[in-house]
Amino acid sequence: MIKTILTLTLSIFTFIAFAQKTLDSRNISAWSGSWSQVAEEDYEYFLNGDSTVITQNNISSGNPIMVRQEFIREDAQGRVKTYEVHSYDQNEMAVIPQTKIHNTYATTVVGSSTVDFLFRIVSYTWNKNTQHWDTGFVEVSEVNNDGLVSSKTTYEGGMTLKYSKFDIVYNSKGDIDTQYVYVWSSNNWALNARTHYHYNGSDQLTHEITDYWNPSGGVYLTYLRYDYGYNADGKRDSIVTSQWSQASQAWFPNNRTQITYDNDGDTDYEINQIYAGSGNWTNQFKFDYIYQTTNSLPNLPIADFRIFPVPANNHLNIQSNMAVSTVEVYDMNGQLVKKVNSLENLNPQIPTYDIEGGIYFLKLKFHSGQVESRKIVVRH
Repeated sequence: MIKTILTLTLSIFTFIAFAQKTLDSRNISAWSGSWSQVAEEDYEYFLNGDSTVITQNNISSGNPIMVRQEFIREDAQGRVKTYEVHSYDQNEMAVIPQTKIHNTYATTVVGSSTVDFLFRIVSYTWNKNTQHWDTGFVEVSEVNNDGLVSSKTTYEGGMTLKYSKFDIVYNSKGDIDTQYVYVWSSNNWALNARTHYHYNGSDQLTHEITDYWNPSGGVYLTYLRYDYGYNADGKRDSIVTSQWSQASQAWFPNNRTQITYDNDGDTDYEINQIYAGSGNWTNQFKFDYIYQTTNSLPNLPIADFRIFPVPANNHLNIQSNMAVSTVEVYDMNGQLVKKVNSLENLNPQIPTYDIEGGIYFLKLKFHSGQVESRKIVVRH
């Protein structure tokens, strides 16, 4: 089995008949004798699912405060093309770009099959002075004679300075067996670490061990280990991280993630724990996944729309490919705050200067009858 390297999985889509199940939100809770929600992530999908916006709000103070937004754009094959992270600036009261990654894919021949692989990754950081993206690092992959990705080289400064390199060795099944890490030093590649990957009879990754190279002693020093567990359906349901003690010559666990799935096989919740000693684990964080299912018939037009600015001040703009008939604004208690009828407009502008600052739910009804809800922030 050929495993995809550096694939960024950032959205989940499950199709049953004509029902579409999508991740709607993820609630984040912290453990302090009991679970207490501290943050939430809201997922919005545009362009028929090819574009995703993830908004993270901090709610530990009681009132939701936007922290950051992630913008994910996929290509026609469902691969992540661009990934942007924006953070909310309290002083400027606006969402400011921070980092961006752009992926480029290529094809290679493995045996008699044509396989896609992640060929190039370019990272960017936002320059507030020039209001443009500055190039950070560039990672370029190469393939071997078998068509498998054999190395990944990272450059900085617009592909002028070599930084790090990964050499990959595969087993007879096409799974990664060993990955060697090098860093560029004194005009040479210096060995830095290696990771061995181990699989069970079902070709599932069971554990990986990372050793760091000690140039003075000329030996590898064992350092880090990941152990993976699977449920009866073959889905990964646990990840345990351990560190090697040179003094004790033994592994000591650090943290653990336990994953539970719903009846559809989608993630229901995850629990992160830290090791407390004597075989005991202490809860740290919990992630609850909430989905929404919409029923639609094939070839039925679907409204793609965008809402901005975030947060809204005096007005809120809506850009849509389908006429908006009605807009309703509800507060967090479910009370109707504003309603605008008979718009029949592709790009309506909704006044918000007369709405108190806070978080609201926006309900849109389109000319086709489709109804969508989104969470908005108003701040004056």
